[in-house]
Amino acid sequence: MVTLTADVVITVFGTKGNSLREGNIVVAGLWQKAGRFSFVLPVAWALLILAIAFLLARISQSLTLWWLYAVFAGHLIGFLSWTPLNVVKPFLASWNRWTLLAVFLFLVVIIGLVLSRLHIRYSV
Repeated sequence: MVTLTADVVITVFGTKGNSLREGNIVVAGLWQKAGRFSFVLPVAWALLILAIAFLLARISQSLTLWWLYAVFAGHLIGFLSWTPLNVVKPFLASWNRWTLLAVFLFLVVIIGLVLSRLHIRYSV
């Protein structure tokens, strides 16, 4: 939740009221549709993250860890995209936004998988 909060706060300041400056095309569209009620979106997303984690916990610990680490990685990259450590910037000019989103989601799935495996392997 820390990376979610950091990502939301820096995105709000980075977009300066123009939701189209958000790199995630889905989030930009949702912000645009929500208008002045866009402040509800991060809260709804946080609740959805926790609800999915709760449901996954009933099925498998490794699925729950994968989900939480993937969300963590996604929001960490989202946060960093507004800083000088922007790892996405080199691809922005040459890639379609939908392609960039698909690659981003694939990467966070893989990062979540690797982190969850490491967590399980090295936990006591």
